[in-house]
Amino acid sequence: MKRIFSSVLCALLAASVLASCGNGGSSSGSTSGVTMSANGEYPIVSEKVTYTVMAPQTNYILDLQTNAYTQWLEEKTNVHIDYETVPEAALTEKVNLSLASSEIPDAYLSCNLDSASQVKYGKEGVFIDLAPLIEKYGYEIPKAYEANSLLPGAVTTPDGEIFALAGINECYHCLYCGRAWINQTWLDNLGLDYPETTEEFVNVLRAFKEQDANGNGDPNDEIPMLGISGMWRASCYDFLLGSFVYNDFTDRLSVENGTVNYVANTEEFREGLRFIRSLIEEELIDPVSLTITEDEAHVLTGGDVATVGVATGMAYWNVLSANDEEYIGLSPLEGPNGVRNAFVRATGIVAGQFAITNKAENPEILFRWADAQFSEEATYFSSWGPEGEGWEKAPEGTLGINGKQALYTVLDGVNNTGADTVQNLAMPNIALANRTSDFRLGQAVGGDDKSEERLYEAASKYYYPYAKEQTYPLMVMSAEDSAVVNEYKTAINAYVDEMITGFLAGTYDLDKDWDSYLAEFDALGLEDYLKVLQSAYDKVYK
Repeated sequence: MKRIFSSVLCALLAASVLASCGNGGSSSGSTSGVTMSANGEYPIVSEKVTYTVMAPQTNYILDLQTNAYTQWLEEKTNVHIDYETVPEAALTEKVNLSLASSEIPDAYLSCNLDSASQVKYGKEGVFIDLAPLIEKYGYEIPKAYEANSLLPGAVTTPDGEIFALAGINECYHCLYCGRAWINQTWLDNLGLDYPETTEEFVNVLRAFKEQDANGNGDPNDEIPMLGISGMWRASCYDFLLGSFVYNDFTDRLSVENGTVNYVANTEEFREGLRFIRSLIEEELIDPVSLTITEDEAHVLTGGDVATVGVATGMAYWNVLSANDEEYIGLSPLEGPNGVRNAFVRATGIVAGQFAITNKAENPEILFRWADAQFSEEATYFSSWGPEGEGWEKAPEGTLGINGKQALYTVLDGVNNTGADTVQNLAMPNIALANRTSDFRLGQAVGGDDKSEERLYEAASKYYYPYAKEQTYPLMVMSAEDSAVVNEYKTAINAYVDEMITGFLAGTYDLDKDWDSYLAEFDALGLEDYLKVLQSAYDKVYK
């Protein structure tokens, strides 16, 4: 990927440097004749301009319009934004409705535009091509993209266009996100060793079920294992399938030596389901894991003593609402055939985060407003708020999460994305940013909130050693390929999800119904689906 796009990046960087040096700090004209400052210098324009931008309204940010970060960015750039906020739950629907109408904003920010939408509306002229703007006006973006091995290729169409910018959020623990958490206190109470294999794991679950693992005198109130099948990366069965086959939790794809494979029709996948079904039949996995919601799980886990031995989820709080200090990461288990896979999420790139529409006047100004957000200064502010209020530079000798010299300390009491947080100092996960791995892991350890430290430990100690980078990678396909892939993917994923639930619940039999399950893949076009995926992969990665 980097070889393919190195010439593009060199051109972007050269253009950035030449534009900055050539102007020598003086004003430069845009393509529309509007006078702007030199690339990388602020304010962008001398007279304030206004744009409308659609963005999600989260439950942890009070008001994007009055947020301290947006106020700072406006003062810096002299670009005012009228935010059209949409509740997160209705974001996709609202974005699609606006794109289908003539009532579109000047830009979409953090609206998670998928690659099919990017190409469709880009080719129709609704989204403008940002590649020429990056080349002519980019200052922070070319530097940020050069430092990332997947960019700009992962956001570039086969024809060389870029219809939406990606944010960078190299969340180390998010890369190894298909996790489980085991109650170390229960292991200690019962004198049990940490399980490394599926056989050892079954014995641990049986002990959790049959003995008074939580020590409250009641041997019948323990739930050996609990997950949430409908929640992102929180299903029991997806975690356990990694002991039998590479499982990406959603599309059931695997890339090995450049070949795209499907795994949900393999014998290994069936044996994984058979193992999980046996745990459900023995009540070692609570059957409600197939249907329970996060709120319902929190009711089960919210008592004075821990009631769950093993919980699945990227973060311990996905399932657990109390007593979480008793839990540590549970590594992927070695299966009966020696398979031990930790699913690796494809990337630290957040695609589809900023698109400019044909409604925007002087789009180069709006692009430079976006470009400014990738600076180090803006990344600190958007992540944690003003220096001195949300964070401060780390003193010499202070260690970061990664064990190196810390870059910054988050001040006590600051948690800008917590479930109970409502703050108006920062815009994490909404503003564009260059949150590299060095930045995220440069946070000082200590303080009130230990969550990042625990998640990093879980990822680095329990998952990274078993990581297999076989996930189908991020890319922007052609309009034709996107349409075909989305049609197949929607139907195939829905079918497989339904059948997995049926097999695990006992509605379908893994012996009697397996052949008919496989036969349906022919009707759904699995072979053609894989051919298109392989062709798209080859265009970018071979």
